[in-house]
Amino acid sequence: MGARRGLPKRWKISVSSWSIDDWRNYATKRLHALFNKHRVLSTREMEARLSDFGTNLLPRVDPHLITTARTMLKLQVVSTTPIPLYALPNVSKSSIRSYIARKKLLNEAFVNHFTKEEFCGDIAEIIVFNSMCQALNLSIEPHILGNVSQIGNHTTNNPLDTYARLPFTDHLGNLTVAVLGIEIKNIREWIYPQSVEIWKALKSCIDLDCLPIIISRAFHYTAFTFFRDVGVFGRKTGHQYFSTKLWKHPLYSAVKKELCFRDMVLWKEDKPDPMVTRFFSEILPQHISRITQIYQLHKQLIAKYAQGPLHDENTDISDRSEIFNQFRNDFKQLHNLTETQW
Repeated sequence: MGARRGLPKRWKISVSSWSIDDWRNYATKRLHALFNKHRVLSTREMEARLSDFGTNLLPRVDPHLITTARTMLKLQVVSTTPIPLYALPNVSKSSIRSYIARKKLLNEAFVNHFTKEEFCGDIAEIIVFNSMCQALNLSIEPHILGNVSQIGNHTTNNPLDTYARLPFTDHLGNLTVAVLGIEIKNIREWIYPQSVEIWKALKSCIDLDCLPIIISRAFHYTAFTFFRDVGVFGRKTGHQYFSTKLWKHPLYSAVKKELCFRDMVLWKEDKPDPMVTRFFSEILPQHISRITQIYQLHKQLIAKYAQGPLHDENTDISDRSEIFNQFRNDFKQLHNLTETQW
């Protein structure tokens, strides 16, 4: 595994030669130190502290390495509601009872209240849509936000969040119009190339015959190389949007600070995000011709896998990985490659 993008320069030489075992051992040591300090953590808090923010003095730990490190440390589950909470295996529950109670309280607020559609999912859709409305050149037809199940004569049983049309000049110099199928994921999980969020969106866009655009808080860097190679747009917001109605919630500040969810933002529904608007106004038009051409080249291959188990939330992780490896092999065969960067 090569050096992670975004590492401080002084680290790039030292980690560039690390093997996968080096990274796993490093992740395990970092996670062990984290538990020594915070005692009780959920998976999302582990990721927030080691993957999202961490420290400038140490390389970040990718989320999939945290999963490996959890297994290597043989963590014990000390609570299961509303989500699993973990502690080191040699720690007695009685000695961390107060930590368990506090983390349960904060996670219950986040999972059972903050992430309700009215405060989280719907808000992100509205913010992105309002940002699109400020963008240049986009044509937006009337539709039900969050429930796009038909575009023209094409239908799907897996609705998209929104869509728009963008006129552009293709590589042959012809004026044409791209139909953009847009899916918005306002979640804490990092999205990887094999993630169900990507493949559900791809299935919808295949069904509706539109170009996929996936917008989310955080993507693993391999997702962006995957998008580049198969002709998909991915846009990182760097935020998890929440309704301003949560401002007065007594635990909002505590959740953000104590769970290290620093990119939680309270955002007015009618206020566009300038970075999202810039994506649709400037970045998208610059690359739309090239990406459309690449997507058309891979559309048949994407359809073959998107319409199978990869888009199904019930497909377990091992099966998902195996199927995605088959997709990767087909992609390499199509381009006569020996390796990919995803």
